[in-house]
Amino acid sequence: QAWLVNSIYIRLRWAIIFRNFLETAIPLALATFLQFRKLTFETSPGTASIMFALISFACLAGTLLLMLSILADRNITHLKRRKPRKIHGSLYEGIDLNNSMAKYYNLIILLRALLLIFLIAFVDVEPLVQIVPLIIFNIGLVGYCAVRTIFEDKYFNRINTMKEVAILIAEIGILFLQLNLSGSEAYNKILGWMIFVSLALAAIVEILYVFIGIIIDFVKLLKRIFAWLDKKLKNKNSSEKISEKTDCETIRPQRSFAQMTTQNESQQQLQTQIQIQQNIQ
Repeated sequence: QAWLVNSIYIRLRWAIIFRNFLETAIPLALATFLQFRKLTFETSPGTASIMFALISFACLAGTLLLMLSILADRNITHLKRRKPRKIHGSLYEGIDLNNSMAKYYNLIILLRALLLIFLIAFVDVEPLVQIVPLIIFNIGLVGYCAVRTIFEDKYFNRINTMKEVAILIAEIGILFLQLNLSGSEAYNKILGWMIFVSLALAAIVEILYVFIGIIIDFVKLLKRIFAWLDKKLKNKNSSEKISEKTDCETIRPQRSFAQMTTQNESQQQLQTQIQIQQNIQ
């Protein structure tokens, strides 16, 4: 019970908070940026919405800075330890920590999503201004993924690189579609299909990645359960053997005492017979 309470306490400190933040930061940022765009203090509901948006933005920025400081201030040896993994493991779960920059990967992906939300909220009038920063960002990310190992599993590295390349191709297709260099309908249709196929491939790869990750985690959990059960059975068998050995050691003296008693009785009977014979004589 104490172990369970301690485990829940450790995970509730930051692990669950960080995991939920990585999943919910994007819709929170979208709602916050859209509220900033409709900035108004003319009505009480508008003022209250702005105040809530400011609080949300402060929480968003503060949590991002906290996550960044945790990864920056702690070296690789510390992050590999068991207790830090339980507390902060959500930030670098599955990441190859032998690569010093790979620990920031999840934060980089989150920053890319926040950049996309920012461009959608504030620069929707100029599609070219929206797509160019994303292309520049993804070129650097794809280059880094191609030359460095991000995940501990080499197959995940290939899947991730494939996904990022597909996203980059789709973004370049959107750029050429906005430039409209040819002006023909067939040209735009080809670009449209290229964008659709690239984004669909990225989505399928991402879904497969998540699905495979769930399967691997489930298999690891089953192995841990079977190992625990095997250990319990071995301990039970060893305790039974020890108890049997102890019983045997306690029974042996009892048997020897019974034998001695029988010998003494037989000797007494023999002496009694001898005395009777002497008396008869």
